[in-house]
Amino acid sequence: MINVFIIPHFHFDSEYRKIYDEYLEIAFQRILEFLDTAKNYDDFKFVLDQIVLLEPFIKHFPEKYVELKRLIEEGKVEIVCGMYAMADTNIPSGESLIRQILFHKKWLKEKFNVDSRVLWMIDVFGQNAQMPLICKHTGIRYYVFSRGAVKNLRQEFIWRALDGSEIVGIWLPKSYGIPLPEKIDMLKYLEEIFRQLLKYSSQNIVIFTDGGDFAHPNVKLYRLLMSRKFKYGDLSFKYALPSQIFSNLNINRMPVFNGEFNPIFQGVYSSRIKILQYNRNIERKIVLAEKLSTICFMLGEKYLKENIEEAWKLLLFNQFHDII
Repeated sequence: MINVFIIPHFHFDSEYRKIYDEYLEIAFQRILEFLDTAKNYDDFKFVLDQIVLLEPFIKHFPEKYVELKRLIEEGKVEIVCGMYAMADTNIPSGESLIRQILFHKKWLKEKFNVDSRVLWMIDVFGQNAQMPLICKHTGIRYYVFSRGAVKNLRQEFIWRALDGSEIVGIWLPKSYGIPLPEKIDMLKYLEEIFRQLLKYSSQNIVIFTDGGDFAHPNVKLYRLLMSRKFKYGDLSFKYALPSQIFSNLNINRMPVFNGEFNPIFQGVYSSRIKILQYNRNIERKIVLAEKLSTICFMLGEKYLKENIEEAWKLLLFNQFHDII
């Protein structure tokens, strides 16, 4: 049998064609739909990612906090590390990328007493060569992405940074969502796609991220698979969370890749150049403010923790890949 692991999700854009508040309204409804689906179907699981979505969701729906926490404890929901906001990896400094991850982990620990070892970078425009190093030093073991792949890359591989640091890379060959046309034999259509995906795997498995930008939970597919007892020909389907899948991968069977996954959408690195320059200047000034505030603290003054943290959050938000 060929194992097909299904990871339901939806991708949240904090800003793209609409403003943040408008996208939040849409995304809040999606989270509620996913929560209801997980409650109604025993084997349904899903992932959430960015703090810029989850933090305001809990503030707007405090009654859902306990429900979400319970589903996490039951292993039906995983909050993967989509950073504070899913940042571009080429423009922000290494320090900013570290803060993106640490702000996410700190919030996750405080709210749900869990950690995330999966960096979920499914929509980012390219991956810089030092991401394995940054991941290693922030407690990340797995890196999931879809853009920037090179020729002959496998779905699962060891990604090695310039200094030799290694993590497990998970590439999504068909992107992070596969559109399902109406009025088709859904299983036959997906079978063809899954057999294509299987060719990329070093583990003889299929990893299917079932979702897309603000996608609804795919209840139709779940019911169809449930009616067939999650089997179709030689395909065996299982709804699973990323950490459950990746922890069982055989590292010894994975090829090693050195370097970056670039370039993608090169124009984003030269357009609106003033914004990119402002980003770098603010990065330097916040780090300088931290150093000066630390010196003041050592001399008996108050450390400006709240002010500096708020400055970081504003900067990290604006490093979202569709903004910067």
